Amino acid sequence: MVLAVERSADFLILDDARARRAALALALPVIGTVAILHKAAEKGFLRDLDETLVRLRQAGFRFAD
Repeated sequence: MVLAVERSADFLILDDARARRAALALALPVIGTVAILHKAAEKGFLRDLDETLVRLRQAGFRFAD
């Protein structure tokens, strides 16, 4: 987070709820892995978003539906 502030980052990629709350408390823009995957799919960089999300869940990644 310090580096994001120092470098005036456009956003932080964070999935951990506690880290997201801390970043948001500092008014830092946050994006998660799933949002990045959605954007990649929209731009045509990811062929099968649904399958990717299934595989993430199978690997133990947790996220809301």
